[in-house]
Amino acid sequence: MKADPHEFTFGLDSNLVTPASLNYRLPSWPPPRDWPVVIDKDGKVVSRWGDPIWRLWPWHGRPLQLNFGDGKKGRAKRIDAANADLLRMVVTWLIWGPRPVKKAATVAFYFHTVKPIMELCSRDGIRADSLMRFPKVLERLRARLASSYYDKMIAFLHRLHDDRESLGFTLVDPGGLKLLVAAAPDGAPEQTVYIPPRIWLYQVGRLRECLTDFLTHRKQVEACFRFCLDAYAASYGSLEAALTSKKPDYKSPFNSASSERNGRIYQGRFSEAAARFGLAEPLSKWLGNDQEQGLGVKALSSYLSLVNLAGLAYIANFTLQRKEEVGSLRASCLHWEKDEQLGRVPIICGETTKTDPDSDARWVTSPSVEIAVEALSAITHLRMLCAKPNPAARPAAADQEDPYLLSAATEPWSSKSGRVMPYGIRSMVGSLGGVLKRFPLLLDREQMRITREDLKVALRLNPTLPEEKFAVGKVWPLAW
Repeated sequence: MKADPHEFTFGLDSNLVTPASLNYRLPSWPPPRDWPVVIDKDGKVVSRWGDPIWRLWPWHGRPLQLNFGDGKKGRAKRIDAANADLLRMVVTWLIWGPRPVKKAATVAFYFHTVKPIMELCSRDGIRADSLMRFPKVLERLRARLASSYYDKMIAFLHRLHDDRESLGFTLVDPGGLKLLVAAAPDGAPEQTVYIPPRIWLYQVGRLRECLTDFLTHRKQVEACFRFCLDAYAASYGSLEAALTSKKPDYKSPFNSASSERNGRIYQGRFSEAAARFGLAEPLSKWLGNDQEQGLGVKALSSYLSLVNLAGLAYIANFTLQRKEEVGSLRASCLHWEKDEQLGRVPIICGETTKTDPDSDARWVTSPSVEIAVEALSAITHLRMLCAKPNPAARPAAADQEDPYLLSAATEPWSSKSGRVMPYGIRSMVGSLGGVLKRFPLLLDREQMRITREDLKVALRLNPTLPEEKFAVGKVWPLAW
């Protein structure tokens, strides 16, 4: 790097890095292997420059890591030490270079764009910065690049070549770029297919029914949730003790298999408590009921998670938000604006991931989403009762006042209670297919089967639908 590396400073949008931070300014090029790359809000070093994995969650707010492939273990494809360091230099250049990107997600995108080059060169025993001396390897590179972002890959390689003096090396020169452009794949990436009206109406009606059922029983759910919290706090000595990952199971207040000891207070079977609070019917309706085991207390967490995901899907139906966008909404996301001609207009406010990142994006929506926001707000405020005293979660005051609608199950009885992440690390919204597999009673598969009329309508809008997925009799594959 001919330019002075001290001129290059941290460029991402993050209030965790200031001019006084150890990771604000590059100390050299490349940096020392023990140089702290990522530091969390408490000043703890999360990742150092030479680490095989950089964990970017403090900057991203969600789980995000870059695996450079030179660690001792892991499922990532192997990259030799020299090429892994070249990849680290590209990422360092993206964050601290003369034209840094602004978002950690953008860093990850370009990382995964360049990583196949490093994997290919490692497999062939060459350094990526000498790729142009091996034309046969360059020819094979085309097959390793995803067609969905091929054009962006070419543009990024152009940028790397333009900045070769500050970066200190280049991967592909103009001649190589010309060859890659000539070999560009035909066609554009497929968009999510349009869902036939009958199936759309069925699934949105079913989601609404789930939300309506929850709101009908909201007071009972809240009372039962608080009763369970109190029961766990009494058995374990405090709510904080009940939230620890290493708490003994025999102290569970609903565990009928163990005798009352060590201060444990047995509350009877949870199914009895559910019936007492008037929740047996909705829990059985949406989760099913094991006739031998009956409803366990984990069913309460499962029900809240089901309603949570149904509410997010319901909102997405009326905003067309991406799953990352709907997953970042907060309890205060619904605004009503007055229009002289239309009257009160509902607006969903949040963050967009499309085109330019915007932390104050807006989606005009349907008044129907109000029930979803109401249900999800009730659930996330309930779960905040567990997040606040949990030292692993540590929600900020602003998060406690206006929590995210996507809420993790951190209750003492949840199977995930021992794997709590800091509240600032957002949970990822899973695929709709995964949601339906986890909660099979949410939608009736028979109602989701494609009819001749469904297929006829779908083919008008998407003439190239693959027959192996979209055919009469097959279940329509829902997607965000």
